[in-house]
Amino acid sequence: MAIRSNQRKLGRVREELLAAFGSFLVPYRRAWKYDGTQYVEIVKIEVIVSSDRVTKKVLKDFKERLKEFLQQIDILITTHGIQVI
Repeated sequence: MAIRSNQRKLGRVREELLAAFGSFLVPYRRAWKYDGTQYVEIVKIEVIVSSDRVTKKVLKDFKERLKEFLQQIDILITTHGIQVI
């Protein structure tokens, strides 16, 4: 039952990403240990967006909604500059 609930939640996250940015990528899953506790990353999503203030605000607001919706202490969102050649 919890797996279906999580799948529905992640489906909602994907729909919101498509609506906000038009595309995204879910490349892989991974696990790691931190301070003796094992964690499993259930989803990593990559989105290519412009690096302006509006996008940054959208991502900050999205992070806060995700934390509440997915009942997480924190959500890691990172940005990386890219250069199109």
